[in-house]
Amino acid sequence: LLVELLTSLAELKRFESMPIIPPLTPTSSQWCLQETLTTYLQGMCAVLKAGALPADVFYSGEINSIVQSLSSNILLRPFENKLDHVSEKAQKEHESLNDSLVFQTCAFLEDLVDLKIETNDLGFDTTSLSNCILKVLTAVQSRSIEFNYISLGKERIIVSCMQSAAKLFFSHIHGAAVDSELDKSSTNGSHDGMEDPMEKKEAIIFNLSVDILCGKYGVISSLMEEAVLKLLRAGVIHGHVGEKNKQFASHVFSSLCLWNEWLLVSSSIGETLGLMASMEHLQNALKDSNDISNQIEALTALRKFLQEKNSTDELNLAMNQVGGSILVLLKTSCGKPNEIPIELRRRISAESIHVIVLVFQCLLVPDNGDGNSIQSSVQRLSDFLYVCAIVFVDVLTYNGLPSVLPPLGDSRYADISLGRLCAQTLVHFARGAPGPFRVCLDRITSASFEHRTIVETAVRAELSGYTAATSGKSSLPCLSLHKLYRVS
Repeated sequence: LLVELLTSLAELKRFESMPIIPPLTPTSSQWCLQETLTTYLQGMCAVLKAGALPADVFYSGEINSIVQSLSSNILLRPFENKLDHVSEKAQKEHESLNDSLVFQTCAFLEDLVDLKIETNDLGFDTTSLSNCILKVLTAVQSRSIEFNYISLGKERIIVSCMQSAAKLFFSHIHGAAVDSELDKSSTNGSHDGMEDPMEKKEAIIFNLSVDILCGKYGVISSLMEEAVLKLLRAGVIHGHVGEKNKQFASHVFSSLCLWNEWLLVSSSIGETLGLMASMEHLQNALKDSNDISNQIEALTALRKFLQEKNSTDELNLAMNQVGGSILVLLKTSCGKPNEIPIELRRRISAESIHVIVLVFQCLLVPDNGDGNSIQSSVQRLSDFLYVCAIVFVDVLTYNGLPSVLPPLGDSRYADISLGRLCAQTLVHFARGAPGPFRVCLDRITSASFEHRTIVETAVRAELSGYTAATSGKSSLPCLSLHKLYRVS
């Protein structure tokens, strides 16, 4: 099978080396040869997956020879420089390859990469494989490809090389380092001072994936986007990409409102640097009431970020910088008249309160200091509860609660489930920090006794399961806070 495959590749090369005389119409012999090659490659893939290929094949250089032939005759052929003195139609005919041959070639190379990762055999030289992948990525980086008008074959080759690069280069078992045009330039970030060639290469490939996702190479398909995201994720999780490169990517993604990509990169940055690099854009997104969809996406990404990082410093930074915007968003979308679809308001309510609960749990952790610092922590927590409770009152009043609190908002938009979510959160506050919650209630009373009544009604109703319907505020018994204290 190997001999026949090499023979067919040599025959294909002979056809391609013939003098070019327009019009370049592919002959029937060429197409038959391509079909034969496709069949042989299918057989090779089956042999690889079955583990039936003799080990000495990898050491003898035969696989490298096949990869080199596949690279020059098939994979790199669509990216060659344009031919001189031929028409555009002739150029396209020269680049044309049977789609099934291109797809099968990509599948064969992907199987080789998977085999290398699986066996981690140091005798398995992947230099030719690495060179092939890097040459395709170099063609992409040099902007010689129009993603807006890319052919199916070209797209499949690029997608395959990106997926293979994510596995091969960031697994750190690829073997020999290889030189590439990628090392000569990079479009963003910084890789100065990197002495390790592979570390430098990883940074450049990472930056390339950032540029593609940011649209600098044109509109990409969902298939291409998935492959680039795999490359980006590999660089973030397994690579040695520097913090400066990641911070730059975080800043760029947030400026373009690419929140999923922002979350992926920012979550891997140490301390608060990732959040700080994109804080301005987060603030703008959460304040922009004209783009409710982007508000929700930014809020969701921030919640996932804070939940994943679980860092006191980042929770404090987020609440200090965008906490007010989150509460305003909750109040205006869920506690005021508006025409936002109920599905979006439920999502805003859930994400906002999730962030609030994360901050609350962070504030519950006592300081390891003297009495003054502990008193300061209690005061900070009660202030936080007070601000949240005031917003919850608006949401409760507008949406109501089952049996005990009729909604005052428009019946078309009021949603009892939003009121219940606020009531559940108030119970969580009262149980988790009864002392600061009592201080919070006292502050609410001094501002508005009616607001305190609403808070008490919500807590009592949630604790009782909304079983007792009441018609007037005067019939509501006083809330006994000592029942909410934890038994120590």
